[in-house]
Amino acid sequence: MVGRLVHLCGAGAVALVLVAGVAAATAGADVRVSTHDLITSDAFVSSVGGPADVLQQNEPHIAIHPTNASLLAVGMNDVRTLGVSDDAWQGLAVSSDGGANYTESLIPGYPGDTSAAGLASPIRGNAAASDPWLGFDRFNNLFFSFIAFQRTPPGQPANTTANALAVAKYSVNPVTGAVTYAKTVVVERGTVGLGQQEDKEALAVDTSTSSPFNGNVYICWARFTGAQNHLTVAYSHDHGETWGTSRFTGPQPNLNNMQGCNLAVEPDGDVYVGYRTFDNNPANSNPNDSAIFAARSTNGGVTFAAPVRVAPFVDYRQNATRTPPVFRTFSDVSMAADANGVYIAWQGRNGTSGSDVFVSRSKTNGSSWETPVIPNAAVAAHQLMPALAAAGGTLSVLWYDSRSEPAFTATGPVTGQCPAGATTQVACTGMEVFYDQASTTAAGPLTFGSDLAVADDSFNPNTYGSIKAITPFIGDYIAVAATPTTAYAVWTDNRDVNPRSMRWRTPT
Repeated sequence: MVGRLVHLCGAGAVALVLVAGVAAATAGADVRVSTHDLITSDAFVSSVGGPADVLQQNEPHIAIHPTNASLLAVGMNDVRTLGVSDDAWQGLAVSSDGGANYTESLIPGYPGDTSAAGLASPIRGNAAASDPWLGFDRFNNLFFSFIAFQRTPPGQPANTTANALAVAKYSVNPVTGAVTYAKTVVVERGTVGLGQQEDKEALAVDTSTSSPFNGNVYICWARFTGAQNHLTVAYSHDHGETWGTSRFTGPQPNLNNMQGCNLAVEPDGDVYVGYRTFDNNPANSNPNDSAIFAARSTNGGVTFAAPVRVAPFVDYRQNATRTPPVFRTFSDVSMAADANGVYIAWQGRNGTSGSDVFVSRSKTNGSSWETPVIPNAAVAAHQLMPALAAAGGTLSVLWYDSRSEPAFTATGPVTGQCPAGATTQVACTGMEVFYDQASTTAAGPLTFGSDLAVADDSFNPNTYGSIKAITPFIGDYIAVAATPTTAYAVWTDNRDVNPRSMRWRTPT
């Protein structure tokens, strides 16, 4: 395999790796995605070669055009809007040359946006946006789902602008690679502190020419209603113009107390939604606690069968803290599908090994799931935030890996360090990014090969994301996308951070 990586600028970074073949994977040199300042009117500079970067991108997602594999789109939580909003917005980077160069922009409607598209945006007035998720279709569209919101906590005055789960729609020229903003459509509205909030959405697009639902777009998310969170799925049969809400049939108690949903579409058009539930009481025997679930739809997302439990698990969680600096993490799920099955991955505790990546497969249309396998080598390290992609008979898995951290303990948290007086992250350690793959056509259980380190450098994961950050944050997920010959991996990377400038400061 030949690999190539791309990373974003700032306290966070996005890296991209191209991986081809199944037998032996190799990684090439990194390429930086974000290379300039998007808001030039503020005091913060994030240009390459400029002052120390202080603005972060995290929670990246990536999509490949189904007919032009050189056309890539990367979405990110982008804190380069900090100077105009005190918060992050959604950034988009598009490459038409296979990841060598990128054109960057912000989704219209961000604070201070005076463009015609921004003034007309239905999400205008919100201060922040997060949770990017992208997908191309075969009808010259790029879909970018996200959540726009205010950070008004419960009990505070009501927001004047409702939060929105939204999808930005872009027109695509698949030949030239040009991507042009068209509109933003609101899927659902809610308001923090007033009884409903949308969180942690994921998007999938049916791109199969053999599917009766080719072109359908699907979104899942956690809908918080009071103290409860419920799985919600929506579908669009008209290229993102209008949205319907999916219904679940059969027993549904495991749709509550959930988080971290994901979606995958098989070539025949069946769509799957997966998610994890939380353990309310470790002493009880409730089978819905601390488990991975998945459900299938055969009618374009209109209805889903009752969810099936994939596996129980013990979550590996870190709560973000300032002293000592620790980034947060908890298990979400990632999904992929091809003609040979459906796949789901998550992170979980594994005794003295700390956190491991687990992958399960269903070859029975989601009615049963194979015993989870661990793709990474048995090393003393935490493996976190797995991401899956399936193409060409190969299942790709990407994860954060702490095998370079200076003081591993199975209970965590993940540690990191930089040399005394360091002004760059080049010599810092604590976190790396690894890739592995398995054949989906081979008989027997999934069998992964040797781990591949895809990042050029290790980095300290516990630096602060911006000068106003109170705790470290590298996001809750990373992503990988694949063609039959190549896989692209994208993640947050701190190597461009000035460690001294990223120490905590009192927010102003």
